[in-house]
Amino acid sequence: MAFSKSDEFSPDLQNISVFTKALSHPARLSILIELSKQKKTFCGELVSVLPLAQSTVSQHLKELVKSDLVNVTQMGTNMAYSINKRQLKVLLTQLEDNFSIIFKNIKKEKQSKNN
Repeated sequence: MAFSKSDEFSPDLQNISVFTKALSHPARLSILIELSKQKKTFCGELVSVLPLAQSTVSQHLKELVKSDLVNVTQMGTNMAYSINKRQLKVLLTQLEDNFSIIFKNIKKEKQSKNN
């Protein structure tokens, strides 16, 4: 098995990295916003509200599914997409916890410079 330097970091930081990478394109953020409006959505419904081709929306959905932010369910011959609320909550908590540490450290540094 290949070894990556990212493996040396905590699982939380690795999850946050995957999460933020998945959100690094405005189309994927737009897709998540649209998915948040309904329980389940089909690719064609997203295409009708986004300024993107069907193939492009499909590629972005694939990335969101790969990052575990979006669930996909087969419904007949179509695929239905929905936000993975459980995973989103976990990732947002991890992100908040890590940024809290960053802000505390910045605050400490600022206070020590003022003393």
